[in-house]
Amino acid sequence: MVASVTFRTLDGSEHRRSITSGRFSRGDDVGLDLRSLVALPGFTDAHGHLANDSLDDYLGAAPASSPVDRAFAQLRSGVFLVFDKGAASRGHLALLEEDPTRRPDLEMAGSIIHPPGGYYPGVSDRESEAADLVRVASEEAAGPARWVKLIGDWPRPGLGAIPNYEEEDLAAVVATAHEADCRVAIHTAAPGTPSMAVRAGVDSIEHGLFLTADDVEALGARGGAWVPTLLAMGSIRDSLRAGSSGQILFDDGIRNAASLLRDAVDAGVHVLAGTDLAVPHGRVAEEAVAMAEAGLGPALAVEALTTTGRTYAGLGDPWEDGAPADLVAVAGDPLGDPATLLDPVVVMRHGRLLVDHR
Repeated sequence: MVASVTFRTLDGSEHRRSITSGRFSRGDDVGLDLRSLVALPGFTDAHGHLANDSLDDYLGAAPASSPVDRAFAQLRSGVFLVFDKGAASRGHLALLEEDPTRRPDLEMAGSIIHPPGGYYPGVSDRESEAADLVRVASEEAAGPARWVKLIGDWPRPGLGAIPNYEEEDLAAVVATAHEADCRVAIHTAAPGTPSMAVRAGVDSIEHGLFLTADDVEALGARGGAWVPTLLAMGSIRDSLRAGSSGQILFDDGIRNAASLLRDAVDAGVHVLAGTDLAVPHGRVAEEAVAMAEAGLGPALAVEALTTTGRTYAGLGDPWEDGAPADLVAVAGDPLGDPATLLDPVVVMRHGRLLVDHR
C-alpha cells in the first residue's frame, strides 16, 4: 500500500496526499513522486458488457474469461468506472457483490430488453412485446441493477432498421424506471428512433447515429447522456457488404454522429466514451482517441474518458479528503496527444499500485 503520494494534474497543479485505509487526506510527505507524469482520476467505460469477452461470445461462443477477470482487466488498465449496459441474463450483476477494491465502480443494467425478432437471436432472456414492456422493465428496475436497457431498433428482412417500440412505450418504461430510481439506456442505430427516445425522456442514448441538432439540445437541457461508441459502429460498418444499403446507412450515421459531438457537449449532454466490445476490456482510451480524431478534440475527449462519467454517476471531487486513493498517471500531455492515454504508466486503486511502469 502507498502511504503518501505527490502528483501533478492536467491543469498543472500539484497535489500532495496521505493515504489512510485506501483514501486520500492532506499530507506533507512527498512519498510516491509522480510529478513527472500527468495524473487523471481514472477512466470511464460508459458502454461495457462485463458478461462477455467479445462480440463472438456475446453471440454464443464459449467465453475465455469470467466477469470477475474482465472487471479486474478494466481496473488494471485504469478504468475505475464502468456503465455496464446489460447482458443476456442477470448473472453478471453478482459483480456488485465483489470487493470494490478489486473491481471498478459499477453502474449496471440487467437483462437487455427487446421484442421477438428485434435483436440478435437467443442473446437475451428478456424478449418483451410492447404489451408486457412496463412489467418487464419494472422487474429489471427492482434491483440490484440501476439501469434498464432497451433495444430501440433493429434491422428486419425487407424493411431495414425499424423501431422496436412506439414512443409511448418508451415513455412508460422511463416513468417506471425513474419511479424505481433507475435510469434507462437505449440502443439506437437507425433514423428516427433517437428522436423518439429523446422525446420519451430516455436517459442515455447508445450509439445514436441519427440524433439531430434538436435532439442534442433537448437531451442536454435535462442533462442526459450520449455514448457514440464510434469504434463499435465503425466495426459493424466494415463488416457489411461494400456498397450495401446497410453500409451506406452506417457511413451516413457515423458522419452525422461525428458532426454533432462538439455541439452535444456545448448543449450540456454528457458525451461519454464507451467500447461495446469493439476492443478488449480496459482499452476504452482507444475510443477517446477516436472521438478526438472525429471532431471532439483532445480536451473534450479526455473529459469524455475521465471526468464526465464521474459527474454523470454523481461521484465527487477525486482529489478531496476522504476520496478513494485512485489515480491513473500517463507520460506526456493528453491535451497535446490523446494517444498518451493508451498506455498508463501508473495505476493506483484505493492506495494499491496495480501498475507501475516508471
